[in-house]
Amino acid sequence: MKARVCALLAVAIATLLTACDNDTGDGFVGPNNNGGGVIVPPGGGAGSLGVAALVYAEAPGNTGFDDALVNGDGTIAVFMQSSDPLGTNPGGEEQLFSMVFGDPAPIQLTSGTGGGFRSTDDFDINSGGTTVVFVSDQDITGDNAANALNVFAAATDGSSVTQVTSSTAGDIAEPGISGDGSLIVFTSSEDLTGGNPMNDTQIFSIAADGSNLTQVTTGATAAESVVLSDDGTKLAWVDTSDPFGTNADGSREIFAMNVDGTNHMQLSDSAGDSITPRISDDGAYVIFVSAGEFTAGSNADGMLEVYTVNTDGTGMTRITNSGQDSGLRFNGSAPAVDISGDGNYITFMSYGDFNGINTGGTYTVYWATRDGTTLQQLLRLETKPDGVSSLAAEVPRMSDDGSRIMFNALAPYSADAPDSGWKIFVHSRL
Repeated sequence: MKARVCALLAVAIATLLTACDNDTGDGFVGPNNNGGGVIVPPGGGAGSLGVAALVYAEAPGNTGFDDALVNGDGTIAVFMQSSDPLGTNPGGEEQLFSMVFGDPAPIQLTSGTGGGFRSTDDFDINSGGTTVVFVSDQDITGDNAANALNVFAAATDGSSVTQVTSSTAGDIAEPGISGDGSLIVFTSSEDLTGGNPMNDTQIFSIAADGSNLTQVTTGATAAESVVLSDDGTKLAWVDTSDPFGTNADGSREIFAMNVDGTNHMQLSDSAGDSITPRISDDGAYVIFVSAGEFTAGSNADGMLEVYTVNTDGTGMTRITNSGQDSGLRFNGSAPAVDISGDGNYITFMSYGDFNGINTGGTYTVYWATRDGTTLQQLLRLETKPDGVSSLAAEVPRMSDDGSRIMFNALAPYSADAPDSGWKIFVHSRL
């Protein structure tokens, strides 16, 4: 599963979480109609303890750090960066780096010019932290003379890069890797196996050694934002197609399927777009963001709200209910939601003020239980160094057990963090 962060640097004091049943009466299980879940007053209550620990900071004067993912055990982070922290990227190209938590410097995994990086959808790290898959048009291994977009796999220790696919033209995007690193999925509009003559954007799977290339989806598919469960059994994605006659307006909806092509299901159905799915390790649960209404009048202002749903189509739960957007980064370049590997917790970004703490409408990080009965703001007065007034944080990622949240920020949320430049922090959920 993408975007996992560690149980490293145990800094939290555990507190009891209070759960409640706040059925809104609008067809969803979840928080009450002011968007709160369990409301906690400013300055106290469950979720208010713990401090941020610095994982990585850009060197002074560098720019271009963006979008981090972390393996399931939280020992290694990977991220894109166009600066040159090691003196090995003088051209300032977008490159992939890995960072072992606690090490003094990152490892540069890619080099050269070109490259297909566009967002975190274009790379993924396996749960074990050994392998990063990414899309590039570089001729990294001597097997991509046409400079076509292809899937590559890199060892996170910098020891090797392997070209996995062998396309000579067209589009390949959004690779995902199973937890054990044996299976890779990606999207392409090419007819790679003879089953896509209309050049629809389909989902393909391939073994990590480049064997067994398989087209998973069929028909008039327009797949995007594909995620693969860590156990390698389940896919979720966004699609504008209408395979079941339930998406006649062509809105972006959330779909799911077994990786063997069976049990194809449409999980969301509204006139508004649903986007940025993330999936639990066993493929049972999905978190996503939607501007739609799943019952009449439930989202009249058309704001982006956060939902969870079971991949069997049951259990649609609305997590947020606010007059401000939630769950999408301000520039749209990276999904700003995540679900823990066990599926019990979620995290997301929002402008909303769900706990009476974010009165200025800063884009900050929240966490919640999957059923929406508890919702908390991560950064609070008690969790920041003296003199730091900011609450801003981006692109949260959650550990497999949901106990820690990693995020990107400019503000120095730990005493050892520099004042300027982008930084990665890990923070206790409790």
